[in-house]
Amino acid sequence: TLNAYRSTFDNNDAGYGGDSGNGSGGRGADGGAIYNSGGGFVWLQNVTLTRNDRGYGGAGTTGGLHGEGPEVFHNGSAMTLVFTTVWDNQSVGTLVSANGKTIVLRNSLLENSGQNCSLAYTGTYTDAGYNIESGVSCGLNAAGSLSSTPSGLNTTLQNNGGYVPTLALNPTSAAIDHLNNGVNVCGSGGITDDARGVARIGG
Repeated sequence: TLNAYRSTFDNNDAGYGGDSGNGSGGRGADGGAIYNSGGGFVWLQNVTLTRNDRGYGGAGTTGGLHGEGPEVFHNGSAMTLVFTTVWDNQSVGTLVSANGKTIVLRNSLLENSGQNCSLAYTGTYTDAGYNIESGVSCGLNAAGSLSSTPSGLNTTLQNNGGYVPTLALNPTSAAIDHLNNGVNVCGSGGITDDARGVARIGG
């Protein structure tokens, strides 16, 4: 079980598959930032996930297979992302939900080099509202959610106040004032602060 609050997962990788002198290279590992399996529960709130990568297959007579889920690989009991920023992670699919499992997205930003939500497995993605993604792979369809919309993030991970480095919003970001106070667990009656510990009055 992982409950992460006001945290940043930056520039991790899942591990190289290993070379073989005679045969196939080893398979790269899954889940560069988070790997959830078995009965595991994951809750991410006010979290930044950025510049993570999967493990790459090793060299050999036949190259090893690359791992999956450079950012997050989910094959556990439950996973929820709330007010979470998923940006500039490297590979085909950033979030991977496998074997009929579900990743719930709420009030989160997703903009990565490949698909934000991998469609290569049999998992699903639930839109709990007010998400913004740069593409269409997460199938956003709930109230307040936007697809094919740039995140409008300042791309420098830095100290913007608080205890961990974060990615600030540029003045033109669609995320600014996207939520009103009291809507979808934002502000009063819900999550009252952001990753910096600053009051989340609305937006």
